[in-house]
Amino acid sequence: MITVPVAAKLLTTREASVRLGYQSKTAHSVLRLIKRGELPAVRLNSRTLRIRESALNEYIQQREGGIVYA
Repeated sequence: MITVPVAAKLLTTREASVRLGYQSKTAHSVLRLIKRGELPAVRLNSRTLRIRESALNEYIQQREGGIVYA
């Protein structure tokens, strides 16, 4: 039996912002986390960043020591 890896779900910076509970309507706080190297991101082109859902969940668990609710 061959197993195929499941594609990672990619979130926008705005979606990540909502999951982190940020109140701002913009995603600047998430962008700061990415620039500081605290949250890894995938660059799709010169203007588009995405965050792997698994990376965001790991960040939340490390930062808050809690359970991630998606």
